[in-house]
Amino acid sequence: MENFNVVVLGVGSAGEWVANNVAAAGKSVAAVEERLVGGECPHLACMPSKVMLRAADVRKLIGRAHSLGAVSQAIELDDPRAGYQAAVAQRDKVTGVLDDSSHARGIEESGATLIRGRGRIVRPHQLVGNGRELEWDDLVVATGTVATLPPIEGLDGVAFWTSEEMYTATEYTESAVIIGGGPVGCEIAQILARFGSKVTLVEIASQLLPGEERPPKWKRRPAKTSLPRTNARYSAADGRP
Repeated sequence: MENFNVVVLGVGSAGEWVANNVAAAGKSVAAVEERLVGGECPHLACMPSKVMLRAADVRKLIGRAHSLGAVSQAIELDDPRAGYQAAVAQRDKVTGVLDDSSHARGIEESGATLIRGRGRIVRPHQLVGNGRELEWDDLVVATGTVATLPPIEGLDGVAFWTSEEMYTATEYTESAVIIGGGPVGCEIAQILARFGSKVTLVEIASQLLPGEERPPKWKRRPAKTSLPRTNARYSAADGRP
């Protein structure tokens, strides 16, 4: 049995911060992570999404450069597939293609013990991770979240992506239906639409970004290449194009 002042279960953004700072304060810390140290933000969410968004925004601006007076003649954009692949290459360069070694190194350099594997609480103040038995004075549970799939009939029988596949895959798609008009869904819709995909964005609430204040009418500018659908109701998925 290994004894620690603090065991951190889940080393995403929150768990990583706790482990580093508590260890730096002189406490003995064990950090247990099943997947990627650093969590979604640097590998599957914040960073890859912003790289792709920036590439999509710049591509749109280049296409409008002549009308904006930036150049004397219209600039012809390359094939959307080629442009999308360039954005993917930049995304992977920035994020390291799911390489969490720098985050893991930071945990170890802080003085914490990093344990790779699924952690399981077996009894009060005791946890097993990757075959190691750990005992703690304090436990921090920071296991994060997973995508919630809507209860749509037939969805389990068709191929679909979550945001994780969106920000790790390299494939270009000519069309997409995005279920959920929150921040993540709106970002994905903008990226795909600005690279030429036909996008339908479906939201069950009466507006996109339902958690945000409704903007005045003059600020509502849906992308010309996307089709937002609000107040939507789902029926079934059958996998046909």
